[in-house]
Amino acid sequence: MEGQIDFQKARSVNPIEDQHPNIKELPLAPLPRAGFNLAKILLFIIGGYMVFLIFLFTFNSFDASKEITALSANIPNDSLFSQKLELIKLVQEEKKSFRDLVLQLSQMILLNLLLPVLTAILGYIFGSKEDRRGPE
Repeated sequence: MEGQIDFQKARSVNPIEDQHPNIKELPLAPLPRAGFNLAKILLFIIGGYMVFLIFLFTFNSFDASKEITALSANIPNDSLFSQKLELIKLVQEEKKSFRDLVLQLSQMILLNLLLPVLTAILGYIFGSKEDRRGPE
């Protein structure tokens, strides 16, 4: 049986304990562990939202160039030209207002809601007064 690995004889390796046998990893208390899990969930939400925004801005065109070229193809007289020009301006304004709305909502959700909650949770986890090292 050459080339086979016997997993029954394998031992668990912890590099920190092997190099420093006096240091033991203590488990987190329930409250900091819950805060750590909440922070992970919030980071996943923030990352997912950022990926969503990147895809939104990558694949959704906020300029009205397609509509403008389609509208300005046939221009027979001045009154129709002014109507099409007004329509072009309205389409451009609508696209700009949609882009601004998405940016403002994203800023409000990320900067005013998720990041302060994340910093509060992380501040609690790393700044708690509980001594996790135990007696020395």
